Amino acid sequence: MAIPIIIVSLAMVATAEHYRGTRSMALLLQEGLRAQAAHQPEQALARFREAAQRAPRDERPHALMGQLLLQMKRPDDAIREFQEALRLNPGSQEAQLGLGFAYQTKGDLAKARPYLERALGKDSKSAEAQEILADLYAAQKQYPEAIARYNQALSLQPDFAVAHNNLAWLYATCDDPQFRNPAEALQHATRAVELTQWKEPNFIDTLAEAYYVSGKFADAVKTQSRTLQLAPANAEFQQHMSRYRKAAGM
Repeated sequence: MAIPIIIVSLAMVATAEHYRGTRSMALLLQEGLRAQAAHQPEQALARFREAAQRAPRDERPHALMGQLLLQMKRPDDAIREFQEALRLNPGSQEAQLGLGFAYQTKGDLAKARPYLERALGKDSKSAEAQEILADLYAAQKQYPEAIARYNQALSLQPDFAVAHNNLAWLYATCDDPQFRNPAEALQHATRAVELTQWKEPNFIDTLAEAYYVSGKFADAVKTQSRTLQLAPANAEFQQHMSRYRKAAGM
């Protein structure tokens, strides 16, 4: 999975603070971040490991290693580093957030949830934080809480395209009929597509699904045609188109 901006930002902030360790440790962290930015992950890991050896009581090298290991799709290794960071500093927001995303990557949502809630804050004023929690609740089929979080994200940032799209998808496809809302799905999906200027195929696919569940089958076919123009080889999008065309009698 892609690492959300919020965790990358936290990692960068950690290096911009007044350094509690030695100057050499600080320089190693900076060198590691430069190597990471240059797409040299092994070199970055080596710098972070050396920094951890120079400052064994500082959690930040471990938090940065965890964040990098997540990007390298090594969630088990990332978990070990984030756990060590949290042992060294139980209040580390970076470590809590990293553990949450690492467990989420592994599909262990039950373990991910408490870390994400503590790190992001259930009452956070960050739209991205609310959207991340909404996605987590939706994946756990806690639909009322997910809908509330999406709406909270949108109240904080009305032009948040991802939140519009994901809420639309929930309203259109929820496996619990009581939470389906085709009209709201169409409204939010339309807004997501407008905000991204019809350039995001996943969002256009959501709009097509919203038309489909609203009984507007011809509009679904027309919209999905635009999805496939952007992603013609996507098998899932092709399957959706077949379903829409069949419903439209084409």
